[in-house]
Amino acid sequence: MNDICKDERTIAIENASYRVAFCVLAIGALFDAVYRSWVLHQHPFDLLGLVMGTYIVAGILQARQRILGKCWRKTLLIAIGVGAVIAAVVTLLITLTHRH
Repeated sequence: MNDICKDERTIAIENASYRVAFCVLAIGALFDAVYRSWVLHQHPFDLLGLVMGTYIVAGILQARQRILGKCWRKTLLIAIGVGAVIAAVVTLLITLTHRH
């Protein structure tokens, strides 16, 4: 049986495949959360927490290993700001559409 020798190239390709698989899993969970919320009228907080938790864990591990880029704080603050604005708009729309 021929084993593939692990070098930098094979490790980089392996890590890239994990990154793509992680994104597919996260996006799938988000679509599932949207479906459960809009179609089944269920609360998808468990799926949203799972997706956010995995990104938080990845960020903490990267920060501890000091591999984050120079602008990660700015990117994080922009993402939090955009998320807050989107959450406020969605909350406002839900509130306005459910008034009697």
